[in-house]
Amino acid sequence: MKKMILKAAACAALATAMVLTGCSSDEGGDSDIISVKGTSASISSLNDSGETRKRGFATIRATEKSAADCTIVMNNAKNNGSSVMGFVFDEHEGKDADGATIYDFYLAGVRYYSGKPQYYLSHFENVKSSELTGSQDSFGKETAIVKGTTTAYADLPDSVMNGDDLTVTVSVTQADTGKYVVTLKNKNLDPVEPVGSVGTIDLKDGKQQGKIGFYAMITKDNELNGEWTLANIKEAAEIVEE
Repeated sequence: MKKMILKAAACAALATAMVLTGCSSDEGGDSDIISVKGTSASISSLNDSGETRKRGFATIRATEKSAADCTIVMNNAKNNGSSVMGFVFDEHEGKDADGATIYDFYLAGVRYYSGKPQYYLSHFENVKSSELTGSQDSFGKETAIVKGTTTAYADLPDSVMNGDDLTVTVSVTQADTGKYVVTLKNKNLDPVEPVGSVGTIDLKDGKQQGKIGFYAMITKDNELNGEWTLANIKEAAEIVEE
């Protein structure tokens, strides 16, 4: 049998319409602190709630994507109390035994901590909606893929810094096997390597695709300001056999 990969025209049109509008109905999670507009998003929020953490989570929900680049610019990163900005990909939603929505996704997060820019990459499963906007220490079931030698975060080179600002491009592509490949680039778009333990993304055979989006965590009494910009988005494709 011959396989042909066809992009669904209707889905592509729907994706264009929703991406350009970026309305709240196209977003998942808490869009109160993350503002999505087109292929970009921004945050400017203070955690004065008294809680240890304040989280935000939003996805572009038009269609599933199989690849994208996300440039994260965290303004004043050296002075925001190690708050986090992240890129979400391969996000899927389901229901638990009580009928509540649960989320699975990959998260590539960055922060500035103890004089160093840092990064982690993890997969999360069975995450509740309340956890995505809550103040818990952790959420769902986490499988760490990239982490530091002694902490959950791997150090990044200083080339990702521009004064007090942190700029990292997270590039998600797919190998011929269908597995995601994640690479990092600095503000000059030069490749950078995290210092720590780097594992592999273990996915089932075949092309993978899911929704993409944005994550933020603001530490107590600190303010987080920054932007996410998406590029090189690859729309989901439909495989038809004939």
